[in-house]
Amino acid sequence: MTLSLKDRINTIFENENFEDDKEVIMKIKTLLAELEDETSDSPKSKSLAQIFQDGFDLLVKPPKLISTSVKAFDDKFGGLALGEFVVLGARPSMGKTSLVTQLASQISKEVPTLFFSFNLSEKQLFYRFLALEKKIDAMGFYSRSFLEEHWVDLVSLKDELEVKKLFFNISGVTTLSDFRKECEKYIKENKVKVIIVDCLQDLSSSKRWNNREIEMGLICRELKKISREYGVCVIATSPLSRATEFRPGKRPQLSDLRESGSIEQEADKVILIYRPEYYDIEYWDNEDMSLTENEAELILAKNKMGMLGSVRVRFNKNLGIFENSENNYKIIGDFSFLESRLGEIGFENEDNIPF
Repeated sequence: MTLSLKDRINTIFENENFEDDKEVIMKIKTLLAELEDETSDSPKSKSLAQIFQDGFDLLVKPPKLISTSVKAFDDKFGGLALGEFVVLGARPSMGKTSLVTQLASQISKEVPTLFFSFNLSEKQLFYRFLALEKKIDAMGFYSRSFLEEHWVDLVSLKDELEVKKLFFNISGVTTLSDFRKECEKYIKENKVKVIIVDCLQDLSSSKRWNNREIEMGLICRELKKISREYGVCVIATSPLSRATEFRPGKRPQLSDLRESGSIEQEADKVILIYRPEYYDIEYWDNEDMSLTENEAELILAKNKMGMLGSVRVRFNKNLGIFENSENNYKIIGDFSFLESRLGEIGFENEDNIPF
């Protein structure tokens, strides 16, 4: 027998203990979403013919892609896409925060972007973006040693940043219920299409878990659900385990992700950063044995929608910027990136956002 909404709510309060009102609200919202899904007239299953038709429609109108600003990666793998949950993993000092900061700066030129930073203060973010936008060593700001002509750039930067569609959240939102609430607010009010989380492990559920991997599974499923439900791209950084340090060559792999089982399963794409120079490895382990100085490798270790592989790029340590390497890379496929297809970004259904 199917329980009524009233009976379901009564059952919840009889059988569960809640620590605060936020957890109660989150539970009721989940229940309402489940009930709406149960009463929806939309079909739960599709015929193969319908799936083919929907797929054919995608060929006529290709999915919207987002440039990472690293041309080598975009040309080989097609960048990122709306509706994806992407994880960026690396050991400390590899450049995780640098890369997502660069992504935020690039994407927000055209697409509203929400950035959750749990590791950087407002001042640190300020210095990072100054260095990124004006190519000035961040240490120069701390030591006040930058050149006089840089002041002209700094004065003009304010106007340039005002046109960016970038929103920062450094309020300390860490629970899933608060995180979802904040995402929904910015999706509705500012038409946010990309959400960046630095870092994934700083989020937690309201409920206390004895097993961190189970909790991470819940967190990853929620981020993936947000990406699907609202058609946004969710990008989250994640540290890697020390297993990388004991491997010859120290090249990271998918299983190095912290609490890796859940992240591996839920992510649509996993990108790993490898900088052998950090480990005093002087030459790349390839045929030409080229120097590793100022270079990094972006490894696409999981990709539900395409090929796996890696591209080599330059890494400017002083500025914290990933740039195209002078080394050759093979261009595979022909992709249409978001900046050249802005009319198709898809705000036409904004009145139907489900909250």
